[in-house]
Formats: sequence, structure tokens, C-alpha cells
Amino acid sequence: MGERPDSPSAFLMRELLELLQNFESELNAGELRSKVQALVPVHQTLLSLGKSLIPAEIASIARNRILHYFLSYPFVMISREELAIVAGIEE
Repeated sequence: MGERPDSPSAFLMRELLELLQNFESELNAGELRSKVQALVPVHQTLLSLGKSLIPAEIASIARNRILHYFLSYPFVMISREELAIVAGIEE
């Protein structure tokens, strides 16, 4: 079952792909700092994409998204990387 073309996740995925394609040109030019700065929106969009996987109507804050994820996968070892994606937050 795929995402609808107009869903928030689908929109964010298109945005992420565009940012990554634009970053490709940054790799061949510019200083280290400009490369790092060009990756900031990529990182932010990836966090947003992870949060969008659980609709806000179900869980609008990180704690509730994590709880929803745990309840969806009982008795399964879940990595901190998975939780970071679902929560959309960093340490």
C-alpha cells in the first residue's frame, strides 16, 4: 500500500529528492561549510518525513509517536535509530 501522491509523506519525499539532487552540484563546488549548510535542509526534511509516517491525528507529539510505534510492534527490539525517525527529534 503506497502513499497517496498528495499525502504529506509523498510531498516530503519529493522535496527530499529535490534537495539531494541539488546537493549533488554542491559536492563539486564550494567549501566544506557550504556543503554542510546545504545538508541542513536535507536533514530537516528527513526528520519531517519520519514524523509524517504517523498521522498527527494519531500522535502529534514525539512522545505519542514513540508510544504508538511501541504499541504497534510489541515484543520487537526497536533500535534508537528507528525511534529517532519516528519521533522526528534528535538527542
